Amino acid sequence: MSININGYEVLSESIGISAQDIEARKLKYLFIVGIAFTLPVVLFSYPEVFRFIPLAGTNSSAYLAFAFASIVQFVTGSRFYIGAFRIAKMKSANMDTLVVLGTTTAYVFSAFNTFPLPVWHNIYPDAAAVVVTFILLGKYIGLKTKGKTGSIIKKMLELQPKTARIKKETGEEHEIPIELIQPDVVCSSI
Repeated sequence: MSININGYEVLSESIGISAQDIEARKLKYLFIVGIAFTLPVVLFSYPEVFRFIPLAGTNSSAYLAFAFASIVQFVTGSRFYIGAFRIAKMKSANMDTLVVLGTTTAYVFSAFNTFPLPVWHNIYPDAAAVVVTFILLGKYIGLKTKGKTGSIIKKMLELQPKTARIKKETGEEHEIPIELIQPDVVCSSI
């Protein structure tokens, strides 16, 4: 089976940017888009709190909130649908499946209660949008942390001594490459 058939792609690190850096940039961009569209959803979804918004509490604000939530759900959240579909083809489930089921349920429930006329106490487009946006933030932070941990481990491995001194039974010491050390040999590093 080809990697591309399963929806994955091969990336070369010869261009100087790691696949992890590319993924982090994508996640950062999606999070910024997500927050830009989630904020209006939250503002329009709570007219009793945000009374200063001109359309607060009107049918128009419910429709706008739903439109912005749709962008968050299907544009910034598309990666979760793709991941859930890929894993479903393998007859399994993962975190993407959970995110898709939860946010889609809130989204569809909101759709039924928004159209044709909004039932204000039963619309939750903000729940779906906020969950998608915060999970993107969590994935971004996790990826950045993972990258930093990997580079720290690489730096620590570079600090490993390259040679060691072996002390023979006669008390004489001599230096050998670290790769030549055998188990049960007493040595001191340089």
